[in-house]
Amino acid sequence: MLWFVLLFVKCILGLLVSELIVPQFLLDCEFEDIFCPDEVKTDLKRIYKLQKPRRKQFLQTRNSVTLSESAQGNVNDEGFLFGEYGIVDAFFTSTVFRIVNYSLPCENEFAKKYIEATKNHSLVKEWIKLAVEENSYYEQNEEPKFQTS
Repeated sequence: MLWFVLLFVKCILGLLVSELIVPQFLLDCEFEDIFCPDEVKTDLKRIYKLQKPRRKQFLQTRNSVTLSESAQGNVNDEGFLFGEYGIVDAFFTSTVFRIVNYSLPCENEFAKKYIEATKNHSLVKEWIKLAVEENSYYEQNEEPKFQTS
């Protein structure tokens, strides 16, 4: 049985970025630790660990640069890796979807805030809305955990 669980989790983490919507039966499940083997936890810790130095580097750079008055208002810290939602955050959005949809563990405080900020960003909500509207591959009653409203 354990081999099946490992295979299942590896398949989940190997999904393509475009696979935003998951079957309804998976959304209704509460996954327990048995569905999150040590290999997955190790991968998640590595991802969370990568965030900290990037975030620290961003804050140091932002605080050490003197900006003109007109540019100062353009550098906002919205809680993403480099302040505002950008290409790096778009890359990690699919990882956020997997962490949420498969109830993967997250004990890192910055990662929790990052996940919430990503879920609530207007571009991500628009992406989810468009994915739900395109139902050519899924039945209409299947919707992701993320809600657009």
